[in-house]
Amino acid sequence: MKVWHLDSQYWDLSQRTPQNSPDVDGQYYSERLTDGISNMWMGLTYFPDGVSTTMHAEDTDKTILITRGVAKITTPTSVFYAHAHDLILFPSKVEHSYGAAADVDGSRIGVEFIETKIVEEGAAEHPYAHQSDQVILWHTDTSTLPFEKRTMQNFPNSAGPCTSERYTDNLSRMWSGMTFFPMGSGTKYHTHTQDQICYVTQGVCECYNDDMKVYAGPGDLVLFEKGEPHYHGAAEGHIAEHLAWLMHDYN
Repeated sequence: MKVWHLDSQYWDLSQRTPQNSPDVDGQYYSERLTDGISNMWMGLTYFPDGVSTTMHAEDTDKTILITRGVAKITTPTSVFYAHAHDLILFPSKVEHSYGAAADVDGSRIGVEFIETKIVEEGAAEHPYAHQSDQVILWHTDTSTLPFEKRTMQNFPNSAGPCTSERYTDNLSRMWSGMTFFPMGSGTKYHTHTQDQICYVTQGVCECYNDDMKVYAGPGDLVLFEKGEPHYHGAAEGHIAEHLAWLMHDYN
């Protein structure tokens, strides 16, 4: 298990190094979080105002989760905007661009987002690698959704009722979904056949394995390695909600 406190560790741009890329029009900031330790590559990227990618396509599916600011998403047939906690799926081979845009009040703070994609040998040729032919956006912010309007569910790995919204299921090999744990609810002690990554969006999430326990809050990212027995759920006296990524294992 590994934890990144993204809000406190990475927002200070004076501590980050500007970068350049052929696919990005302007300087930007990017931190490689899971590089070299997971087959799901994840990075935290910030585009200042006026910076955007060029029109391009990826070899494998990619998602970005907006954490701050507003992003303008462009495809050959449409333009749309994404805000904090919006999740976008960019399927492989589909041309697109994205960059910083003005907020509804006219402010321009740039845009920060978490990128996630599968990096493993043969990923682009996997039979489940190309499930969608269009860019898709989900508004995942449930902070204004009343508890009584949530649909409670029970899952094999859960030790109590929780809610779960499956976003990229059947659309990508990289599964992603939002899970909400009410007070007193959490998972059973369990394992996965692939790495799992959780980004906490609200509340306090208690996470532990055989060696350590951490409490993750909004803006914290937690990696559970494949085969690692672990637990995650609402800390005592709190709710917890997180967006999770898990690579489908169809072998």
